[in-house]
Amino acid sequence: MRILTATLACGALAVACGLSAAAAGQANASVVPDTGTGPSTLCIQGQEFCDYNSGWMTYGDGGCEVDTTADFNSFADTMTVAVEVKSPYLFAGCTAVSTVHFQYYAYPLTFSSAGFWGYACSETDFTCTAPHADPGTWDYGPTATGIPADLANGISGIWVTDTT
Repeated sequence: MRILTATLACGALAVACGLSAAAAGQANASVVPDTGTGPSTLCIQGQEFCDYNSGWMTYGDGGCEVDTTADFNSFADTMTVAVEVKSPYLFAGCTAVSTVHFQYYAYPLTFSSAGFWGYACSETDFTCTAPHADPGTWDYGPTATGIPADLANGISGIWVTDTT
């Protein structure tokens, strides 16, 4: 009788462990994507300036936040980019790489910039100073866009993707 009771108890424990492992496995199956994509901004063809602001977006595991602004000068074919990052974590910082994308109005042609990097320290890192402090603000520019000069006046939209 003791052997039967012990066998049943072990079997029940094994089933319980198997069910909790299966449930944990299913919970981990839905992973938050690494990329956050901001809204797009319309640009008016022939106008000198087009300003973009993504607003605060979460990316990565959903805790880190980034706000990217891009000021595009179509006459000079340059942009000024600012990447601001927040970390909600006590012991981990957040890194974001923002890529600025440009849409050309005449046909489905897009141009993408190199990545603009930003970082924010953890909440408990009191040795952290600007631009790393939370929120961390990183300014770039003005820098060349990489858009061919004869197409710069035809940009109709800007958007940003952010990755870790």
